[in-house]
Amino acid sequence: MNEDEYTSAERDAILTLARHALVEAVTSRSLLNAPTIDSDVLNERRGVFVTLRRRSGELRGCIGTFDASTSLRTTISRTTASAARDSRFVDNPLHAEELDDVVISVTLLTPLSPIENPLDLKVGIDGIYILREQDGKKFRGCFLPEVASEQGWTTARLLSECCKQKMGLDPDDWRAPTDLQFFTFRAIKLREEL
Repeated sequence: MNEDEYTSAERDAILTLARHALVEAVTSRSLLNAPTIDSDVLNERRGVFVTLRRRSGELRGCIGTFDASTSLRTTISRTTASAARDSRFVDNPLHAEELDDVVISVTLLTPLSPIENPLDLKVGIDGIYILREQDGKKFRGCFLPEVASEQGWTTARLLSECCKQKMGLDPDDWRAPTDLQFFTFRAIKLREEL
């Protein structure tokens, strides 16, 4: 799965939709004058992550979903609005004055694929999704494919960090024997060029 799956016009449609959703979420006003974004790609159904960063690289929001039950048009709009209100930034919310400095990345996901041995995942290529079902509750954690490479992590470290940071588990809970379920996925990352 790579960015070349999409034409330049399709990539532009995805990123334009995300930008409109971000402006609407931060300013609380509808973009009545915004042109209609007409692209068949927005009817696809995929999981999506939206990441908001300042040009300096500072994170301002990142939210995602693996739910592929709605169109990209709906999923991107909702996920972008949620990223603008990322709970990690409740004390320092995104403001309208920052919009020109915020770069949007939209990551389109493949369906989750179960994997027996989590050490078989390919660092920098596969993302990891870990699930524990316990007492009728689901505990989940995931990292996008680029996280391990960016952090310089091995596969074992990636799994430990996902258990610890994302699920609140012991870092070694992924090691056999375990009741955790492991899935991999791939991603196409589209980024605004501002």
